[in-house]
Amino acid sequence: GELGPMPTLVAPADGAAVRVRHEVELRWDVVPTADRYRVIISSGEIERRLDSAEPALRVPMASGQYRWTVQAMAGDVAWPPAPPRALIVDVDDRPPPLIITAPRSGATVVGPTVRIVGESEPAAVIEAAGRRAIADGRGRFALDVAVGPGLTNLVVSARDELGNQRRVSRSVLWE
Repeated sequence: GELGPMPTLVAPADGAAVRVRHEVELRWDVVPTADRYRVIISSGEIERRLDSAEPALRVPMASGQYRWTVQAMAGDVAWPPAPPRALIVDVDDRPPPLIITAPRSGATVVGPTVRIVGESEPAAVIEAAGRRAIADGRGRFALDVAVGPGLTNLVVSARDELGNQRRVSRSVLWE
């Protein structure tokens, strides 16, 4: 094809290692004369070509090493692709651990609140009964929640920054 404008790749940076749940977002600058872009992703012998009308594309990718580039296109004309970038992808779709050390299941509690104590991964968001805490640098947390008289089933969840979530239930009895 004829020489034309080349997109400038924006993100991820060359050589970046990204941790994602399912998809990697690839972004580049707009080329004003282009009507679409061809995204070329290669890993070893395998090459994928995906078209996008926008200067960004979310692509499902497995863990591994890739090279990616973008080529601006107008009609039947494909201009030279941008210099390729290296990318390392780490797919993390595993829920964070969630260990409740107190109260034990079936525990009898005194009063209208119970302290939930446990461990997860550092910075995990812990939620139970409308209350929220953030696990500390070692993954530890404590959370005070309200309980009513009788049997209460507490559902505790831990969510990491990618949105992976694990739930654990504990039943407690306030006599």
